[in-house]
Amino acid sequence: MHKFSEPRNAGLHPKSVIRVTWWGESTIAIQSADRTIIIDPSASLKESDFDFVFCTHEHYAHSDPETVERLTRSSRFKRMFIARSCLYPSNKAHARCLRFLSEPHWQIEKYVIFYPKHYDHTVPRGAEGDTAHLAGTGRGAWSEEIASGAWSPPNGTPRPFGGIDEIWTDGWHVEGMEMIGDDPDVPYPVRGAMPQPGFFIEDLNSGVSFCHLGANRKSYPEMEAVRGRLDILFLHVGRMSPGDEAEALRLMSPRCVVPVGWKPGTESSGDDEDFGPIADPDSHVRNLKEVADDMGIIVRQLSPGVAYGV
Repeated sequence: MHKFSEPRNAGLHPKSVIRVTWWGESTIAIQSADRTIIIDPSASLKESDFDFVFCTHEHYAHSDPETVERLTRSSRFKRMFIARSCLYPSNKAHARCLRFLSEPHWQIEKYVIFYPKHYDHTVPRGAEGDTAHLAGTGRGAWSEEIASGAWSPPNGTPRPFGGIDEIWTDGWHVEGMEMIGDDPDVPYPVRGAMPQPGFFIEDLNSGVSFCHLGANRKSYPEMEAVRGRLDILFLHVGRMSPGDEAEALRLMSPRCVVPVGWKPGTESSGDDEDFGPIADPDSHVRNLKEVADDMGIIVRQLSPGVAYGV
């Protein structure tokens, strides 16, 4: 990657028209020609005109209600893709509810609750309601069968939750990746751990692909689903242990990693005490580079507010 003002001869895709901007925290803007998306908008975001908004979970540094509401008022805005916890947050101090979507009237035309297509199968979960759905198939099976492990279809994986986990829209292809957080349970009638989505996003015009896992806490085998397809991973440094971080890179094998997850100009991350502040993000980035170098993966640290070509 290179700053957009420089010649386009040193990037992953030198002929692409992709621009990537880091706005601090985990906020990432992606522009492909005249199409724009924003991931995990925080209060540090200075721009307002985006077609699509993606929120991985309810932490204010990843889904700031005032910022998100401002984005939905733009004439460009089309739809939001959010975690269910953005509407039904936990009782943690860092949690924020996108209340403007539900009060005084539900604005269901503005958002889609997104679920992971690729998720950690080692976590025991119950089925939502009476049925559980198969990823990508639309078919259902009784929850008792899935919970007991007695039912395994030949062309799909039984899921303990229903909902959209993959879309094609306006030249973007998006698949849900699970973001494993500290507090997966919220006051909502679902048994077991509630899924938080990360996003694998492919620009169908340029072929460039991205993955943003929010504040993911651990690696899991299903990360391998994007191996061989992933160009750029936006990685919230300091959230995973060094071993999990290295395993995630091995499983996903991105061409490039962009470290995110802190406020520029400070010595710690923007996350509060409930989420575990990150001391000295530069140290985390140096450690990340050492691990990535051994795997032949590029690490690019971006300056905040600067658009980079890909």
